[in-house]
Amino acid sequence: MNMLSSLSPTVVLPDYLKGLFSSVPASRPSEQLLQQVSKLASLQHRAKDHFYLPSVREVQEYIPAQLYRTTAGSTWLNLVSQHRQQTQALSPHQARAQFLGLLSALPMFGSSFFFIQSCSNIAVPAPCILAINHNGLNFLSTETHVSGLSLALPSPPSVPWSPTPSKRPRPPAAEAQFHCLPPS
Repeated sequence: MNMLSSLSPTVVLPDYLKGLFSSVPASRPSEQLLQQVSKLASLQHRAKDHFYLPSVREVQEYIPAQLYRTTAGSTWLNLVSQHRQQTQALSPHQARAQFLGLLSALPMFGSSFFFIQSCSNIAVPAPCILAINHNGLNFLSTETHVSGLSLALPSPPSVPWSPTPSKRPRPPAAEAQFHCLPPS
């Protein structure tokens, strides 16, 4: 059994819907991106075992919010309905597998994401989102999710972790020091 087909879409769906797997265009999305996202929306709808045409509200739930805002809801509904014939022929399991297969091709799929509030290194644009994956560290813009800085990791990082007790509640934080070597 393929590892990807055993992965549940609910594991990756929250990061996808936050728009973390690919960059968000500053202007109107390309036709290719509109088609890709609308196909992903159609697959999500079919994965829920729905045969009916989704409502505008349902379509909105299937598309990353930053992208949904760039195009009218009725346009998204029209785009999703264009993929309906292809996705209706699939079983819910096949729709989930296709959904995950398409997501796995996106640049930041498989990353672990962390919000960076501040950083002492001026090369790191803070605040930002840190995406850690097999390619290394990617510091993404919080607005567009475009990588502002990428660092390849020569070996798995060692991150010292020692939570400091505090009297007042605050979000968890860690200090990590990476000594990245230039590529050889």
